[in-house]
Amino acid sequence: MNVNARTIVNPQEWAKPWQFAEAWPPPAQATSHATGTDVLDDVPLLYALGRAVQPAVIVELGTRHGVSTRTLAFLAQLIGATFYTVDPDPRCEGFIKDILHPEHCIFLNMTGEHAFSAGVTPSPDMLFIDTDPHSRRQTIGWLNTWVRTALAHKGVAAFHDTAPARPEIEVAQAVREWVIGETGNGYIWREIPTTYGLGVLWKK
Repeated sequence: MNVNARTIVNPQEWAKPWQFAEAWPPPAQATSHATGTDVLDDVPLLYALGRAVQPAVIVELGTRHGVSTRTLAFLAQLIGATFYTVDPDPRCEGFIKDILHPEHCIFLNMTGEHAFSAGVTPSPDMLFIDTDPHSRRQTIGWLNTWVRTALAHKGVAAFHDTAPARPEIEVAQAVREWVIGETGNGYIWREIPTTYGLGVLWKK
């Protein structure tokens, strides 16, 4: 597949914000590992979003136990993308060592801030953010760096935990406020009501 021939999805064309999931249902090997986890409802959407956008470069902030990582690594190999998963905890590598590949799945043992400031990844077309503590301050930080500066033109950023399961979780609120302030720069924000919530931000 020619990864430079990307399919740009116009979110305004979807009658519902999750309609792309109906167009690209995932195979079992892309999602079966998520059974019993907090991203069970989200990984099919991530897979479908990737199929819709056809990213050349995918970046994940927050490897954790590697559940979403496995879905994104499967997607990357399928479409010929390069995938970087970033986490400061070195133990995360142990959860995904069987899927690491120099072209399709690369683990970066560093903070998201360090990865951004050091420019260790190419500009991502697709960004997935699932980092603790999911606070307003942290989310605004990702928006001002990875989204505003690093995310490719017409790229897409997905945020986990947009449903405030705990008081300190303010992801959706932070993105809504930020998008209002960035109106002239052209962003479209959609919230998908999964168990813990998934938000999708398109950069026009």
